[in-house]
Amino acid sequence: MLFRAKVRAAVGQTPWPGQVDARAWAKSWVVDCRPVGSGVSALKYLAPYIFRIALSNNRIEQVTNGEVTFRYTEGKTGTHKRARLSVDSFIGRFLAHVLPFAFVKVRSYGLLHPSSGNC
Repeated sequence: MLFRAKVRAAVGQTPWPGQVDARAWAKSWVVDCRPVGSGVSALKYLAPYIFRIALSNNRIEQVTNGEVTFRYTEGKTGTHKRARLSVDSFIGRFLAHVLPFAFVKVRSYGLLHPSSGNC
């Protein structure tokens, strides 16, 4: 409740308080704020989602008989492994990493924006 009130007060100090749906303030918020040490591990986890796609084409090895085989690196050990999933399971996992509407990757701004002529 305190977090929601602080966010509402902060939004109220911007030019856009009317753009927040009133239902957002009426709902109960679940806030999970835990310390992550220095933040390095959280940054390592989030960085791939900000700067590149979750699975590049060159890691997909085979698509046959309704199954997809791809390479991945296990986070805990750093070892390279292969996984074979049904097409439906693969698509479901892939779509879980697609950014929501109106979210953009960092490369879409500033000097790295496609229209800047620097790419």
